Amino acid sequence: MSNDPKITALTIQLVTLYGGSITGFASLVMAFFPFFNGDFLSAGIYLLVAALSFGLMANAVLREGLLR
Repeated sequence: MSNDPKITALTIQLVTLYGGSITGFASLVMAFFPFFNGDFLSAGIYLLVAALSFGLMANAVLREGLLR
């Protein structure tokens, strides 16, 4: 493992990017099932998880400048 802080930050950002996108898209897909069954509270919780996942992902990626 490298001790270079840039490589470590890049690795953390990439893991956050992929993990957050998988969690966010899975939550969006899973929100449809309770919505069509009429369980709106569960659908709202899934949408909340998706929004939180995408928000934390954007914060982690844009904070250190993966795209810079």
